[in-house]
Amino acid sequence: MTSLEERQKIINSINEFIKKPLEIDTVRFHLPPKYAQRQLKPGDVARFFGIDRSTYYRWLKSPRDDQRKGRRNNLPCLSEETRQEAVAMLKKYPDLTPAVIAAKCLYEFGRYLCSTRTFYRLMDENGLNNPRRSNGGKGTQHNFNRTRLVADGPNQIWCWDITYLNSDVRGVFFFLYSILDLYSRKNIYHDVYECQSDSLAARFLENALRCEHIAIAGHLPPEECAKTDIIIQNLILHSDNGGPMKGCNMIAKMAALGIQASYSRPLHSNDNAAMESSFATLKHGHSVPIPKAFSSVKDARQWTDKFYHWYNTEHRHSGICYLTPEECHSGRAQEILAQANEIRAQINIERGLMNPLKPLALPKTVSICNFKNNFKNITNKAIANKLRDEDYRSI
Repeated sequence: MTSLEERQKIINSINEFIKKPLEIDTVRFHLPPKYAQRQLKPGDVARFFGIDRSTYYRWLKSPRDDQRKGRRNNLPCLSEETRQEAVAMLKKYPDLTPAVIAAKCLYEFGRYLCSTRTFYRLMDENGLNNPRRSNGGKGTQHNFNRTRLVADGPNQIWCWDITYLNSDVRGVFFFLYSILDLYSRKNIYHDVYECQSDSLAARFLENALRCEHIAIAGHLPPEECAKTDIIIQNLILHSDNGGPMKGCNMIAKMAALGIQASYSRPLHSNDNAAMESSFATLKHGHSVPIPKAFSSVKDARQWTDKFYHWYNTEHRHSGICYLTPEECHSGRAQEILAQANEIRAQINIERGLMNPLKPLALPKTVSICNFKNNFKNITNKAIANKLRDEDYRSI
């Protein structure tokens, strides 16, 4: 930053230069006589002093007035006690990202220590910035289809998939079936079997609805309605194109339960990104480390029960303002966020931040890629209207 004395000296020097014309040796530079003198402009001279023309005029108006808002360091806003407390939290939870730690402090302890970016600065200063996943980070970002399924609340769209779990015998695997709510990210239901089949998938889906006490309107006998807590009008189940997902038993069971099927595009695993992300957390996370192998289905079920209990009740998900899936799914999110926003508003007043902390809010909608449903709707429309092949291709 240029001092006040230096500013005044630069202004005086520029004014001296522009008072009288500049003499130019036209013979030496082979110029016409009319260029022997030239009246200098402030911008021409200001560049030689390392400032812009606008800076000269601003200093000329008031040397003390500097309208430029220079880069501000927010670290001095923190007391040494707060800095040490933030570093202690980083050391206490080495496997959590700074965003998750900030949310944990806010929601669980009612404290706002510092911003996520300040946590990163403190990590760099103390040499704590290490990978928090065993695979070193995220995979490649892929393109996606813009036609999507959209959920604006829980129990509207469920995603499900199957993944391998290693057994003690090489080449033999157990299979984890898992259903996830797209909006709240809550694990609705899970189970481990020794094989993949559409009959097991059908039974698994029925158990998921029974466990969650959910039924679709018009697809439940009257005597069963009293046993069901939640009656919803529509439920979409999204999956990839695996055999258990598209088997006849699974399709028949979904039709009987009133569930609408949705499938990913072929060879596009990122269309079911929510499930793939949850499996990545399951296999590469450090909070509940996965064993190298399981000796039996019973052992695999015990461990998955432990993992998904942590996932639903303790894991803070970035897609839902770092709330836990259980808090989002149960409807307590707005109350928790309101309390957190009061703390953040108080911090804005106390610290006088240049960039005030914005209120936290859940996403209005969560979407997922969907190609098959759209293609099926177009096909039905083409058949209903008896369109010609060339007309069908133009839809």
